[in-house]
Amino acid sequence: MSIAVTVSANNHGVIVDSQLTLSGHVATLCQSGYFQLRQIRPIARSLPLTAAKALRQAFLSCRLDYSNALFFGVSDILVHRLQSMQNAAACL
Repeated sequence: MSIAVTVSANNHGVIVDSQLTLSGHVATLCQSGYFQLRQIRPIARSLPLTAAKALRQAFLSCRLDYSNALFFGVSDILVHRLQSMQNAAACL
């Protein structure tokens, strides 16, 4: 019986790589986050301002706050990628 070794593992929606850098998780999070922003943009224009803000806040709290304790001590590059996604949501 042989056990296959993988580079990364998915546990409760968090992708952890063998070096514990969370780069795969941040990449997946940014990819899905920008996709969701592109989906929200057309409908946000037709919503009242308060509803658009609530939609954006729900997006941010759902995507960025989930497992945010794991981001403690990650590299500045990964923090910058997450910050740029948050800035894009603020511009929405």
